[in-house]
Amino acid sequence: MIATNKQFAPSPASEPKVHVLRLEVIGGAMDAQEMSLQLPVRIGRGAGANLQLSHPLVADEHCDILVRGEEILVRDLGSENGTFVNRDRIDLAQLAPGQLLTIGDVTFRAVVD
Repeated sequence: MIATNKQFAPSPASEPKVHVLRLEVIGGAMDAQEMSLQLPVRIGRGAGANLQLSHPLVADEHCDILVRGEEILVRDLGSENGTFVNRDRIDLAQLAPGQLLTIGDVTFRAVVD
């Protein structure tokens, strides 16, 4: 059998999946009521944070929201006042749709797109 170029043509490159997390503000002082974040994202008070929360309980680099496989994870970055998922202080935890994320005085509800 003679091979043709079609048989050996590379398959189209699959686009990397873009993970977007929507956070609805359900408590605390924040101007926006909902935001969409392309993951990974760093949250904190400092200039290096992708999402800045200016509150004294928020560290300059407070936490990361990242993707591992199909999971969305929240990782505290050693903040003094902690990061909370469903009112539990975490070091690393999965964030599923509908769960609550509290950073400083702001509480968000996770909505995964």
